[in-house]
Amino acid sequence: HELCVSRSVRDTAQYLDVVMGNTIGDPFLLQKPEIPYMQVLTSVPRKLKIAFSDEHPFDNQDTENTAAIAHTVAMLKDAGHEVQRVAIPYDSKLVRDCLYTLVMGELSATIDHVAAMQGKTAHIDDIEPTNWLLYILGKNLSANEFCQAKLQWNVLSRQMEKFHNDYDLLLTPTLGMRPFEI
Repeated sequence: HELCVSRSVRDTAQYLDVVMGNTIGDPFLLQKPEIPYMQVLTSVPRKLKIAFSDEHPFDNQDTENTAAIAHTVAMLKDAGHEVQRVAIPYDSKLVRDCLYTLVMGELSATIDHVAAMQGKTAHIDDIEPTNWLLYILGKNLSANEFCQAKLQWNVLSRQMEKFHNDYDLLLTPTLGMRPFEI
């Protein structure tokens, strides 16, 4: 879930059980599952057909990430799942372009919205430098560019839906490089 930062599947399941449902004005309707997520965790999972790739839409892959994928694949096979290497089932450049456009557009609109709610305008001193850059770039997007990215994202999502007719899961690296040390 986009608003949940957790350390375990159990924590995420508990979070989803608590927040699942809708309220007036929600942009999407989310049906509660037939069985609560926490209860599902106690059942024996079925054998899954899992596709994997160590490719990443943002190109260069850190060797540690590639090793982590290999380790995870071995664990999944040991758990009895069918695991197959596949080529990434989407156009990586299109994913990157759409993602950048959508993030910049949404971020700049959100920053302006929050600033307006506070009765002020966005200021560089109030925002992290990377987010300020994305904000400025987003302010320079046209409505047409943003809508084109949303339409393309829908095409990509339909490609993934088709892909998931054959596979239960696509395992890929989350990041193209190791996280920065804090």
